[in-house]
Amino acid sequence: MPDGDLSALWQHQWPACPPLADGLKHAYHDRWVRFHSLPRSKRPDTDAEYDIVLHRYNTVLNELFHGQDVRIITTDWSEAFEPSALSAQHTLWSPGARHWMSVRT
Repeated sequence: MPDGDLSALWQHQWPACPPLADGLKHAYHDRWVRFHSLPRSKRPDTDAEYDIVLHRYNTVLNELFHGQDVRIITTDWSEAFEPSALSAQHTLWSPGARHWMSVRT
């Protein structure tokens, strides 16, 4: 999907907010959901924990969207407005991923 198509789809579905989680949960509270995959809402910080989280997210996505096209948007942070490349870790988790959009907050 070309970046322009994803941008148009985003604008059609969520016109009140750019793709920022904090804004989405307020602008679309009736559709917002967050999954905590580790005990006590812990964020993963080891390869083993990332593997657990990825497996659990994939399980949820397979149950919710079985047989449908799904676009997954993930985030990464950078000091630069236009990143030169995706991080090595991001590329490992999402082979074929590419930069879509930069948002300055």
